[in-house]
Amino acid sequence: MTRQKDAGRAWVCVLGSFYIHFIVFGLMQSFGVIHVELLDHFHWSRGHTAWIGSLLSGPVFLFGPVDAAIYNTFGPRAATILGAVLASIGCSISCLADSLLYLDLSYGFLQGFGFSLLFFSAVVIVNQNFEKHRCLANALGSTGASIGTLVLPPLLKVMI
Repeated sequence: MTRQKDAGRAWVCVLGSFYIHFIVFGLMQSFGVIHVELLDHFHWSRGHTAWIGSLLSGPVFLFGPVDAAIYNTFGPRAATILGAVLASIGCSISCLADSLLYLDLSYGFLQGFGFSLLFFSAVVIVNQNFEKHRCLANALGSTGASIGTLVLPPLLKVMI
């Protein structure tokens, strides 16, 4: 049985894509708030601390071919769940950090790889479920990135 494109299920995928964009890009663009706190807490140099944010955003675009292989091998649901688990683990164990290398690996690399899988899945699943309204669906899903960039920095500041 072939799924109908542009149907109700497809719009749920757009909502999921919106949330993924909101979290991924909202947290990546909010690193400035976290950077200040890391400087105050660990007393590292600005340059070394900035690498953590670079290692978070770099894998999102760097691991596209790896994401595609995982997505094609295991499917969209498994790729998205794996990305969410990796990002959650990376974020969760970052609170145990006592060194720059630990944060580079946990918050930067592990969470970045999870974000990479999430971002890839969010973009591809929308394109697979739409034909007629593909442009609108992509635009609505991608809007989450700008709203996350507006909302998450002040929210993080309050939470810190």
